[in-house]
Amino acid sequence: MASRGKSINLFLMDGDAGGRIKCTLANWTGVAYKIPRTELDKCKERRKNANVNEQGVLQEDMLFTSPSYAAMFVIDKSVNGLTSWKDERGKTLKSLESLDTE
Repeated sequence: MASRGKSINLFLMDGDAGGRIKCTLANWTGVAYKIPRTELDKCKERRKNANVNEQGVLQEDMLFTSPSYAAMFVIDKSVNGLTSWKDERGKTLKSLESLDTE
């Protein structure tokens, strides 16, 4: 059986190849990220400087480049945002996105 080519999409999150890169593979539901170690420290610093009240509620709008980055901001560790974010019924973001494509 002959092997078939694969389509890989690379999104330069910071606009250059030396920064953060989001990778997707055609016909695969996962996402991969390449984040330089220096950027991880910046993410932690952003979390430390955030305006959060006593109940832990963020007091300002913050833009994140991916669901995983937003989840990492909230729980302070690397995590898959597509499976971590859930709606009030317990449906994951991944399952909700797959409904949009049907």
